[in-house]
Amino acid sequence: MSDLTKKPNRLINEDSPYLLQHAYNPVDWYAWGEEAFVKAKEENKPIFLSIGYSACHWCHVMEREVFENEELAKALNERFISIKVDREERPDIDKHFQHIHYIITRRSGGWPTSIFLTPDKKPFFAATYIPPSAKHGMMGFGDTVELLAAKLGSEPQEVYKVAGNIERAAKTSERRKHGELDFELLPILKDAALKSFDAEDGGIMGEPKFPHASLLALMLDSKDGKLLAAASHTLRCMAKGGMYDIVEGGFCRYSVDSFWLVPHFEKMTYDNGLLIEVYAKAYGITGEPLFLRIADECAEFMYEKMSAKALFYSASDADSEGEEGRYFVYGWNETCEALQKDGVEDAENTLRTLGFSKIGNFEHKNIARNESFEDSPNIQKALKVLKNMRKTRLYPFIDTKIICSWNAMMITALFKLSAFEASYVSKAKESLLAIANKLQKDGRLYHCATVNSEPKIEAFLEDYAFLAKAYLAAFEATGQSEYENEALALAKDAVQKFYRDGIWMLSTGEFETEADASDSSYTSSIGIICEVLLHFCSEFNEIIDRSLSLYADEIKAYPLYYASLAGVYHGHK
Repeated sequence: MSDLTKKPNRLINEDSPYLLQHAYNPVDWYAWGEEAFVKAKEENKPIFLSIGYSACHWCHVMEREVFENEELAKALNERFISIKVDREERPDIDKHFQHIHYIITRRSGGWPTSIFLTPDKKPFFAATYIPPSAKHGMMGFGDTVELLAAKLGSEPQEVYKVAGNIERAAKTSERRKHGELDFELLPILKDAALKSFDAEDGGIMGEPKFPHASLLALMLDSKDGKLLAAASHTLRCMAKGGMYDIVEGGFCRYSVDSFWLVPHFEKMTYDNGLLIEVYAKAYGITGEPLFLRIADECAEFMYEKMSAKALFYSASDADSEGEEGRYFVYGWNETCEALQKDGVEDAENTLRTLGFSKIGNFEHKNIARNESFEDSPNIQKALKVLKNMRKTRLYPFIDTKIICSWNAMMITALFKLSAFEASYVSKAKESLLAIANKLQKDGRLYHCATVNSEPKIEAFLEDYAFLAKAYLAAFEATGQSEYENEALALAKDAVQKFYRDGIWMLSTGEFETEADASDSSYTSSIGIICEVLLHFCSEFNEIIDRSLSLYADEIKAYPLYYASLAGVYHGHK
């Protein structure tokens, strides 16, 4: 049955592209808000909370298997009030319930996040992906819904006791102690990096492999020959192809293997913004042309596929036509024929140079990879053929949310890239003006909106931090003092709104949650705001010291994962 013949649920009235993806599910979804909570209390029904995002593969799997299943949806509708949340739109809700998931399961969370709450919003059960029926030791969704509803009906006091314990545990946080800022960072960083980095393929050893942009930036800035060599080697290995799309440009989220070949195929604006900045930095330090080419190709990809009105969309999906990676991979025979038809000489050997084989390098298909960075006319022509082949395919879904912090990452990267390609100055200035017009309204900064909607959710720490950094990048690129003044104003607002004696809050509204000091999906907003404050050092010295000392032990013990704060420490010491 097509969406046109289905009856939409309440999510049809939302702006979030992720929520709109679920607008025709048979699940009677609500968006997060009072309407759902009032309904839960009135009907004395527990709440099922599902958190995800549009580029999440397993979110799509659970939608197909569970939320599109009429029988399972009926069971859910009868027993629960169901709420859908876009984690990119509401990172405060997501962070709170990721913490709840850890308290309940003692395991790190992920997406989709599945939380079951009492009618008064107290969580009592948590999971991530839940299959439609029992498999691999996991209870099926239908059985889970039935069991939890029955438990709440027959033993409500026991469920509320568990929920109360979880709630108390979530509110209890160990008081952090300020450490001494008296250690030499470089020897610690060097020892940790050289022990952890993969000498053959670059990056931190193991799989999956993430790019760790802030760590690479710190290693490049260290001025240490061995750290510079390890970072440069990693950047080369990442650029060979796979996680980096050598056909159309742009980095995917991460590599499932240790050598950067098979990616999780979604492309996020934050990865590409941060990595353009790193590759531009690497070019500025080493003069290696490859690094500038990769940065430029990434920027071109973002403009070609991921932008409108000088603003940047949040993400493109891993899946298309219901299959992960379908848009990006190639069969041997079809590609050989296409190359021959286009006059590529010695098509088979050309494909082998691009990593192809008859048996494939990914599920009997091929991901393009140029191991030796060969740049012959034949290779250039073959890559054009591969790009043209994609024009006949359905491009993965693009989430058109405009997220302040992620746009700011791209804008910063463009200003940094403009040091070597002057044309990017005007583009970056246009985007900075566009994001200000879109998300700075009536003296308030907002977190996100779609291109054609007005913003509703006020900004979080990350938005202030990354936007202030973008204004500083504009000041450095142009010398225009109004950009520096704007950065200072944002920094002061961030301190006033989010700083609490060394502790930085991600949000201070409905959910008061602490910001992460470690660099996880992307660079820590604490690291970025402290980097901004460091620019205005004399005015914010005490705040920088208090912020660093609160995480001194972590910076010292785990510099690879606290790289942005380690960079501030390195620059402040």
